[in-house]
Amino acid sequence: KFMRNESTQLLVEGIAEKAKRLRLEAPLAFFLEAHLPFTTIFQHAGLLFEPAMTPLFGAERIENYKTLFSERSNIEHLLSLLNGESTTSPRQAE
Repeated sequence: KFMRNESTQLLVEGIAEKAKRLRLEAPLAFFLEAHLPFTTIFQHAGLLFEPAMTPLFGAERIENYKTLFSERSNIEHLLSLLNGESTTSPRQAE
């Protein structure tokens, strides 16, 4: 299994919690499922637009989202949290 780092794990869990709090888990899950095959394209687009987005959103936030989209397993884990399939982190499951 892929071992994600602590900051990526916290980012994924934070996104899932915020989506649930705002009751947007179904639309977000639908969006992610629909665009899952394009994660590589989004990752490369992020690299292209990073210089323009960094002043708007901050370098740390951009780096976090680049890390999130760098591995398909991160998106799949987010989807599982949104769908209520898994509430334990991969580190706890081992």
